Amino acid sequence: MSETTAAAESSKKKKKLRTVDIAYIGLFAALIAVCAQIAVPMTVSFTMQTFAVCLCAGLLGWKRSTVSVIVYILLGMVGLPIFTGFKSGVAAITGPTGGYIVGFVLTALITGALVQKFGHKFWQLILFMVIGLTVCYAFGGTRSEERRWPPAWCHSCCRSVARSCWQPYLPIG
Repeated sequence: MSETTAAAESSKKKKKLRTVDIAYIGLFAALIAVCAQIAVPMTVSFTMQTFAVCLCAGLLGWKRSTVSVIVYILLGMVGLPIFTGFKSGVAAITGPTGGYIVGFVLTALITGALVQKFGHKFWQLILFMVIGLTVCYAFGGTRSEERRWPPAWCHSCCRSVARSCWQPYLPIG
């Protein structure tokens, strides 16, 4: 009798993916796909894709947001044209901007974990999203600058990443 109650209690402790979780994951994967097509024209245009990833992590937490980003990436890899510029396939991941797409997984993981651990205050969300965005830019910028996989982490590489990823958006020379 005690084995049956222990098994019932252990099954209650295991959190299964509920229907609402699956709905949130699908909804945010679709939101990331839509935001990937919204481009803000500047000297170097950028998309709202990273904002959608950070928003997903801030609202869903690390588990669901990471799964949502992985679903988004897998849908793009199998051929749905959901990456920026309606690109798709493995070539989009292995190309010069593929590091950013792969970096979205780390962004969702880190931002979501920080939000879950430390809270949901507005200033905290902004701080955690900036940290997640920095990780994404470091991962993706290294990939686009070096044109090889995996990225090489070194001092001169970090300088070139900052120059190629952040400097075009800054008003200073």
